[in-house]
Amino acid sequence: MEKSFKKKLQREIAQRFIVLSFFISIIFLIIFIGFSLYIQNYQLTSESKAIESEFSSIKNKNYQILYHMNQTIIPEYLDGDINEREIYSHFYQEGAGDIQQRILVITDSLGNVVFSTEPSWNRPFFAKNYLKTMVETNKITNQIERIVKDDNKNHYLILSKALKKEKETIGYSMIFVRENNFLPNEVSYGTQYIIADKFDNIFSRSSNQFVEGVMEKVSSKLVKNRFFIIDSNLYSVKKTKLTNNITLYSYIMFLPLKVLIIFSIISVVILIIIFVYQSIKIAKKVAKHNTKTIDILVEETGKISDGSKMTIDIFTGDEFEYLAQSINNMLNELTELHKKTISLEKQNINFERKMLEAQFQPHFLYNTLETIRITSQYDPQLTQKIIFSLNRVLKYSINYKNKDNILSEDVEIIKDFLEINVIRFEKFTYEFIIGEGLESMKVPKLFLLPVIENSLKYGMRYRNDLEIKIKIFRSDNEVIFEVEDNGPGFEDATIENIYNQQDKEQSKHGLINSFWRLKIMFTLLDLRIENKKEGSIVQFVILEE
Repeated sequence: MEKSFKKKLQREIAQRFIVLSFFISIIFLIIFIGFSLYIQNYQLTSESKAIESEFSSIKNKNYQILYHMNQTIIPEYLDGDINEREIYSHFYQEGAGDIQQRILVITDSLGNVVFSTEPSWNRPFFAKNYLKTMVETNKITNQIERIVKDDNKNHYLILSKALKKEKETIGYSMIFVRENNFLPNEVSYGTQYIIADKFDNIFSRSSNQFVEGVMEKVSSKLVKNRFFIIDSNLYSVKKTKLTNNITLYSYIMFLPLKVLIIFSIISVVILIIIFVYQSIKIAKKVAKHNTKTIDILVEETGKISDGSKMTIDIFTGDEFEYLAQSINNMLNELTELHKKTISLEKQNINFERKMLEAQFQPHFLYNTLETIRITSQYDPQLTQKIIFSLNRVLKYSINYKNKDNILSEDVEIIKDFLEINVIRFEKFTYEFIIGEGLESMKVPKLFLLPVIENSLKYGMRYRNDLEIKIKIFRSDNEVIFEVEDNGPGFEDATIENIYNQQDKEQSKHGLINSFWRLKIMFTLLDLRIENKKEGSIVQFVILEE
């Protein structure tokens, strides 16, 4: 028995540790790859923002130049008020002297060039009708961004604004930003980028890695995929919309795929070997230690079973010694505990019944006695009436011979209770309505009293002309016990709290007390609380099968 259990325990511990080691290795690998991807993505995102910021800065700066010149100098030039030298000088000042990186072009409304800071523009260095086509297809748009390449394979970003005179377009001012004017300073750590339009025409790039063909278009892999593999290298691409027509493609090589696979396999194998070795070693030690103590425990319990011993003697200083002491204490107290259990169960039943049926708040008795003291001085007959009602209420409430009572008897006692309060509060009124055939219904003693007391307690604080209506009636397959008042109603939080306590038999709230007393007798029971315009309605609804 010892050897088989020991081997079984050792094998089970080892198996669990081996499985755990495998999962830990996989999780470690996933965390490593995930962390690496996160770092790469963070780098790609931050540097993409830097490139986007640089592009936005250049675009805004050049549009600002166009805006200023459109307001003053260019309309004057088109009207013949100033010559080309003056507009060239103004453009030089607006560009802070940096005119080598940009070209100013002014066209008429049809796209014909009327001025250029580039002398060679006397003959266009790209398709002759390009500007005309660009203007023609964007007549409604006041602002145009395009990318174009000249015959010498120089790339330009065209930023254009419409020239307006009396709401009519009289021409266009354009700035051609050269590719070498766009050099982001904050790009590092291997991040590359390409800025291109929706037709894959390139304005600027950090390398020619994903530029294809003599037209120098963006590679389709860079445009379409978030991740892709080329030459066993994994690339990550981030696309950022710079304008409606222009997109930034920033990309970075994650890791050589072969290196990643080899590293992953080696890491997992090393971790599994380490975990398996340690698992087997730990399993042997745990099994050897625990089976020895278990054997002693089995032997000692066998002696108790055959009557040769009354206690277990184990002194190992661990949980097994504590277990042995607990068993000894259990054996010593078992007989006495059995006797006490029967006695406590009886006491508990009586205590719960008395607690559930102890309906009256102490203030009711104190206030009634005070009322008797006062009325005895000027109206003995009224005093006698109060004493008679109080006597009936108290006798009925402390009579424990019958656990359940007839509804009609319960109602009479509640009426006595209410009559006492009618004497105490002059403007207080109540009404009882009981449906036909319900008078003989068996109910828990005075289970409606906590609801009525609750209405009295909070209602009299709110108004002295409090009115309580108690209705007991049948509706379809339901018997409804309803208490309605014109008091302040319930707060939403109080209603929610009461509903949350419905499943708790032990509760300090009187409504839950009444609910559980009724639920013991009627299993299908529902509690409904509703605020009305003035006051509230509490219903105990018994669903008849």
